[in-house]
Amino acid sequence: MKKTYIIIFFIIFNFSFSQSKSGKALAEKLSGKKFTIEGIVNYANANITDEYEKAKFFYYWIGLNIKYDYDLLNKMNNTEFDYDKEYSYNLSAESVFEKRKAVCLGYSKLFKHFMDRTNIHCYSISGYIRDERNHYIELEKDSDFSHAWNVIEINDKWRIVDTTWGNSGDLNVSDYYFDIDPKRAIITHFPEKSEWQLLEKPLNLEEFNKSLFINAMWFKLGFEETP
Repeated sequence: MKKTYIIIFFIIFNFSFSQSKSGKALAEKLSGKKFTIEGIVNYANANITDEYEKAKFFYYWIGLNIKYDYDLLNKMNNTEFDYDKEYSYNLSAESVFEKRKAVCLGYSKLFKHFMDRTNIHCYSISGYIRDERNHYIELEKDSDFSHAWNVIEINDKWRIVDTTWGNSGDLNVSDYYFDIDPKRAIITHFPEKSEWQLLEKPLNLEEFNKSLFINAMWFKLGFEETP
């Protein structure tokens, strides 16, 4: 009987401990461990009750376990990619999870799959990005700078999440790309649908191109105001 009580106590304690841990800590704990795609969803639903922490768990898990597929990117840029034949194998959530590699669309599809299975409202967003290579966007020429990311709705608020750019392997750096302030996201991310800028007054393309480009490292280092 004593042994039975000890086992029950251990199960309750372990469950309570998991519930109290952050999504980030649980993602680190599970990194590299073998799970099916549904198994990891079941784990999150059983161990995390807070929706915000649950979304964070999947965000960090993706950052730790999915590598960027540069070979696929080159193939797509060289127009060797047949979407009809190769989409499911290369870009679906299931294939990304199995291969552990993706380009931005695959990242956003996998994150959306996880959000859908945990009843968190989520969209994949398509648009363009700018960085050190291109400080402004020309829609007719900048297919190389097309990008995909996500928005999620938690506590009646839409939030911007970029699992691709959060894929640094360093969770402290990755923090920046989860729940990005829309005023900072618009510095680098220009969605095709202006509503997903999540700004009171969305920028048109001309205003976006005239705005100041700032490397996100400025904010990662702790500066609050734009230079």
